[in-house]
Amino acid sequence: MATPPPAPTRTPQPAATPTTMMEPTAPPELAQPDDTTVLDSWSSLSPNGLWRARGEALIPAAGADQYHIELQIEKLDGDAVWSVLDEWSPFGLGYTLPTPVRWSADGRYFYYTNRPVPDGCAPFANGSDLQRVDLSDGGVTELVPSVGLSLGLSPDAGTLAYFGYGGRGLVLRDIASGEERETGFLPAENAAAGAIVWSPDGSALAFTVAYGFCGPPEARTHSILRMEAATGEATTLVESSSTLYTTAGWTAAANPYQEDSDGDGAGDACDVCPKDPVDDADAEGYCAGTGFKSPKLGD
Repeated sequence: MATPPPAPTRTPQPAATPTTMMEPTAPPELAQPDDTTVLDSWSSLSPNGLWRARGEALIPAAGADQYHIELQIEKLDGDAVWSVLDEWSPFGLGYTLPTPVRWSADGRYFYYTNRPVPDGCAPFANGSDLQRVDLSDGGVTELVPSVGLSLGLSPDAGTLAYFGYGGRGLVLRDIASGEERETGFLPAENAAAGAIVWSPDGSALAFTVAYGFCGPPEARTHSILRMEAATGEATTLVESSSTLYTTAGWTAAANPYQEDSDGDGAGDACDVCPKDPVDDADAEGYCAGTGFKSPKLGD
């Protein structure tokens, strides 16, 4: 497993590029061309309950070399409907689909990405770029061009983390300035990394590294790492597990609704040493307790 170097690098990048504003369209339902099959479909409701975004990809039922994509955002009171995408695209070595990333906390924006569906092994492909829709007028701004196959946007939408093309490894990009910082973390040659999730306060992120992902199931393993956003310091949380644990989210509190007897942030049901805040720091195989020692519950 590669480890981050002591000094990350910074690269200035072009500012965001605005594109033409969308004109409102009347019908709220996505149109379906005749004789088609649904390739992908999703719906996302804004946290304030005022907006809904919907995406769909269709292919003709009989041998086609193109597919049709639509992305539409509507205000649920009927005041506005923005047709963001409505186009035919050719199949190549795979294809791309518009995919939701998040709604802004202030209710002003919807963020989406063009998710690649490669023709081959790509275990964590969830996005390539970052687009922002202004809900006041339907205008679309490209914040980040196509930079990789796996990305994660911070909770405040201020930083994009992604595994970059060309062996750049994990990169953190400031959305406002375009400045990029290469963390120095690069997966091994036989590995792929992705499934990036951010801590609720944006101070750290976690991701999964898959080994042998194109090989037989018995040869596949996953590691999970945590990285501090400010320093790029990485810590391995799970090392090469055949259970294939994969990062999926980050709760606001560790093990919510569980008692945490030793106050170490891990609930008792998931703590290898429920009454030892340092979890067998001397690695002797026993947990310190209240006046006694007990065997560890795990590794």
